[in-house]
Amino acid sequence: MTAARIPRFASRHVAARPESPSAPGADGTAARAAQVSRSVLRRTSFALIGSVIAVLAAVLVLAVNMTPEAAGSSGFVTGFAVFTFTALTFAAATSVWLARTVSRDVASAIHDAQVDAQKSAQAYADAYAETHQEQIVEQERVEQQLVAAKNAAEEASRTKSAFVANMSHELRTPLNAIIGYSEMLQEDAADLGYVQAVPDLEKIQIAGRHLLGLINDILDLSKIEAGKMTLSIEQFDVTTLITDVVGTAQPLVAAHRNQMQLEISSDAGKMRSDSTKLRQVLLNLLSNAAKFTDRGRIIISVARETREERGWIVIRVRDTGIGMTAEQASRLFEDFMQADTSTTRRYGGTGLGLAISQRFCRMMGGVISAESEPARGSTFIVTLPAEAPQPENDNDAPRRAASRGAVAAA
Repeated sequence: MTAARIPRFASRHVAARPESPSAPGADGTAARAAQVSRSVLRRTSFALIGSVIAVLAAVLVLAVNMTPEAAGSSGFVTGFAVFTFTALTFAAATSVWLARTVSRDVASAIHDAQVDAQKSAQAYADAYAETHQEQIVEQERVEQQLVAAKNAAEEASRTKSAFVANMSHELRTPLNAIIGYSEMLQEDAADLGYVQAVPDLEKIQIAGRHLLGLINDILDLSKIEAGKMTLSIEQFDVTTLITDVVGTAQPLVAAHRNQMQLEISSDAGKMRSDSTKLRQVLLNLLSNAAKFTDRGRIIISVARETREERGWIVIRVRDTGIGMTAEQASRLFEDFMQADTSTTRRYGGTGLGLAISQRFCRMMGGVISAESEPARGSTFIVTLPAEAPQPENDNDAPRRAASRGAVAAA
């Protein structure tokens, strides 16, 4: 490496060390590199000037003493040779000294740069670790706030459900009295010949029963949300229960001049579940089918299937009624939701029957789904395990039952 290239090498080698812009020590390293570059440049310049002066002195001496007589003198040649050798020796010694000095300064600068880089890297790592720790603490704080908000919302929901349940009980008592007295007055009016009062008493009775049904639905929903709804597991015959439900729903079906068809497979057998809740689910489905079908057909089919080595009872309720669009079907099992406002005005109802039926099916470890086409009818499919899971006593029971019944939805 020539002396002229040494300053560029030292400056490039030191300044090329990457430093974080925000890391401490970066300015000191750059200043050190600049100082080394200036020192190398100064010493190199001095050495070159000294060498040039020595050569010029030799040339000058040669020019002054170059005469024909002196040129032939052996003493002059010897003296000139000694002088030239001395000048070259001086230049070589100066180059060696310069090389050693530059090497020492460059090595020192590189070492300082490495130390500064290590300090900068350590400082950057410490700052990153501190920042990361602050982010973790902030994330934990946010998660704790979310959990607290979730618990508060759940507590508010349970309080609301408990209030609604208590109020529903208070409302049912006078309603039952109104319905009972209207029936008695209706019978007395017919016996005493007050025929003109019978239609009004019938309207009172119908309105009271309708309001009682709404209150019962709200009470059931409140119990489910409050975690107070429990299962009463018992073994029963599937065919007998379905036949009883069809007989109960027959007046609703006949009111719209519909025909009902029952198809039960021979292997339906028995199942162990909550017969009361299953009966309510089926009555809700048959009531909806009869309400939204006019002069059509309602078909109830029952079959036993085996999925993943478990027995399942699959009940389908098909009708040829008004049907639903895909958007309407997506909101079907939400609380207080019906197909649209026109449906509510024309057919009545609160939109709680299917929501409650869905929750009952989940509690029993199953699921309820729907398939529908506008103007072609709907099919509701109830899939329940032949052996219901053991009742849960906490609020997450319906959700866990639904996850166990995922096989039914497949």
